[in-house]
Amino acid sequence: MHNTYFHLFSLAVTDILLLNVISWAITAIGTASFWFVPKHPLGWMFAITAQLLYIPYSAINHEWGFLAHAICFSSAFMYNFIYDERHPRVQKLIAEGKRKPAGKVHV
Repeated sequence: MHNTYFHLFSLAVTDILLLNVISWAITAIGTASFWFVPKHPLGWMFAITAQLLYIPYSAINHEWGFLAHAICFSSAFMYNFIYDERHPRVQKLIAEGKRKPAGKVHV
Protein backbone atom coordinates (compact mmCIF):
# COMPACT_ATOMS: atom_id res chain seq x y z
CA MET A 1 0.00 0.00 0.00
CA HIS A 2 2.84 2.39 0.82
CA ASN A 3 4.44 1.75 -2.57
CA THR A 4 1.22 2.69 -4.38
CA TYR A 5 1.01 6.09 -2.67
CA PHE A 6 4.70 6.71 -3.25
CA HIS A 7 4.34 5.79 -6.91
CA LEU A 8 1.39 8.18 -7.38
CA PHE A 9 3.28 10.95 -5.57
CA SER A 10 6.39 10.45 -7.69
CA LEU A 11 4.28 10.58 -10.88
CA ALA A 12 2.70 13.85 -9.75
CA VAL A 13 6.09 15.39 -8.92
CA THR A 14 7.49 14.24 -12.27
CA ASP A 15 4.54 15.76 -14.13
CA ILE A 16 4.90 19.06 -12.29
CA LEU A 17 8.65 19.22 -12.97
CA LEU A 18 8.14 18.34 -16.63
CA LEU A 19 5.51 21.06 -17.06
CA ASN A 20 7.83 23.58 -15.39
CA VAL A 21 10.69 22.66 -17.72
CA ILE A 22 8.39 22.91 -20.73
CA SER A 23 7.08 26.28 -19.55
CA TRP A 24 10.59 27.70 -19.14
CA ALA A 25 11.68 26.32 -22.51
CA ILE A 26 8.72 27.92 -24.28
CA THR A 27 9.39 31.18 -22.44
CA ALA A 28 13.01 31.10 -23.61
CA ILE A 29 11.90 30.64 -27.23
CA GLY A 30 9.41 33.50 -26.92
CA THR A 31 12.00 35.77 -25.32
CA ALA A 32 14.52 34.95 -28.05
CA SER A 33 11.96 36.12 -30.59
CA PHE A 34 12.16 39.65 -29.18
CA TRP A 35 15.83 39.65 -30.11
CA PHE A 36 15.40 37.99 -33.53
CA VAL A 37 12.36 39.87 -34.89
CA PRO A 38 14.07 43.24 -35.38
CA LYS A 39 17.10 41.54 -36.93
CA HIS A 40 15.45 39.20 -39.43
CA PRO A 41 11.93 38.51 -40.76
CA LEU A 42 12.26 34.85 -39.75
CA GLY A 43 12.36 36.05 -36.15
CA TRP A 44 8.58 35.96 -36.33
CA MET A 45 8.87 32.17 -36.61
CA PHE A 46 10.37 32.09 -33.10
CA ALA A 47 7.41 34.05 -31.81
CA ILE A 48 4.91 31.85 -33.67
CA THR A 49 6.63 28.68 -32.43
CA ALA A 50 6.42 29.80 -28.81
CA GLN A 51 2.73 30.62 -29.09
CA LEU A 52 1.92 27.37 -30.90
CA LEU A 53 3.73 25.43 -28.16
CA TYR A 54 1.69 27.25 -25.52
CA ILE A 55 -1.59 26.04 -27.09
CA PRO A 56 -1.27 22.37 -25.97
CA TYR A 57 0.44 23.45 -22.74
CA SER A 58 -2.49 25.66 -21.76
CA ALA A 59 -5.05 23.02 -22.81
CA ILE A 60 -3.33 20.36 -20.67
CA ASN A 61 -3.39 22.72 -17.68
CA HIS A 62 -6.99 23.82 -18.35
CA GLU A 63 -5.93 27.47 -18.63
CA TRP A 64 -8.59 28.53 -21.13
CA GLY A 65 -7.84 32.26 -21.01
CA PHE A 66 -4.20 31.53 -21.72
CA LEU A 67 -5.28 29.27 -24.59
CA ALA A 68 -7.23 32.16 -26.14
CA HIS A 69 -4.20 34.42 -25.61
CA ALA A 70 -1.88 31.97 -27.39
CA ILE A 71 -4.27 31.60 -30.34
CA CYS A 72 -4.69 35.38 -30.71
CA PHE A 73 -0.97 36.10 -30.45
CA SER A 74 0.01 33.31 -32.85
CA SER A 75 -2.48 34.72 -35.37
CA ALA A 76 -1.04 38.24 -34.98
CA PHE A 77 2.53 36.96 -35.31
CA MET A 78 1.59 34.99 -38.45
CA TYR A 79 0.10 38.14 -39.96
CA ASN A 80 3.28 40.07 -39.11
CA PHE A 81 5.43 37.34 -40.64
CA ILE A 82 3.42 37.35 -43.87
CA TYR A 83 3.39 41.13 -44.24
CA ASP A 84 6.83 42.03 -42.84
CA GLU A 85 8.27 44.59 -45.26
CA ARG A 86 11.78 43.20 -44.89
CA HIS A 87 10.68 39.99 -46.65
CA PRO A 88 11.75 39.94 -50.32
CA ARG A 89 8.23 38.99 -51.48
CA VAL A 90 6.73 42.05 -49.80
CA GLN A 91 9.57 44.30 -51.03
CA LYS A 92 8.75 43.19 -54.58
CA LEU A 93 5.08 44.16 -54.10
CA ILE A 94 6.12 47.59 -52.79
CA ALA A 95 8.51 48.10 -55.73
CA GLU A 96 5.75 47.20 -58.19
CA GLY A 97 3.42 49.70 -56.52
CA LYS A 98 0.95 47.00 -55.47
CA ARG A 99 1.50 47.78 -51.81
CA LYS A 100 2.32 50.92 -49.88
CA PRO A 101 5.07 50.82 -47.26
CA ALA A 102 3.59 50.82 -43.76
CA GLY A 103 6.57 52.11 -41.83
CA LYS A 104 8.59 50.50 -39.07
CA VAL A 105 7.97 47.04 -37.65
CA HIS A 106 6.92 47.19 -34.02
CA VAL A 107 7.50 44.26 -31.70
